[in-house]
Amino acid sequence: MRSEVECLVRALVGSEIKRLVLYQPPIQLLATSLVAVPPHLTSDRSPAGLANMVNQDFLGGQCGASGQPACFDPNGISPQAMAIMQQKAADGSFFVPNAATGSQLSNLQNQLADAAVQGGSSVFRADQLTCERPT
Repeated sequence: MRSEVECLVRALVGSEIKRLVLYQPPIQLLATSLVAVPPHLTSDRSPAGLANMVNQDFLGGQCGASGQPACFDPNGISPQAMAIMQQKAADGSFFVPNAATGSQLSNLQNQLADAAVQGGSSVFRADQLTCERPT
């Protein structure tokens, strides 16, 4: 710790030993979160719409056929799960976002996500000073 403080003092007071000092100012972030949701999650949050999503994304869309698992029954969705899936945020969007579509979905899936949630802008503030230790 003493050598870091000494380096900082020497850099700031301009002693005869000149050292490299780097300063990183605060960074503004855009508050975009990439989230993983089922790729077939849409605005249809009815029991039938959610069952269709389960059948496509978790049962491979082949349910009910010979030798395949039975399709998910919409009546099997609990009231608590329906409340969560139908919950809306203050801006009117779903709290659990819909999956993106088309090329946007492909781009997000390359980043291990299916949807992007845009929040308000924010600023990360951390004053960082880096200097080279005297040798």
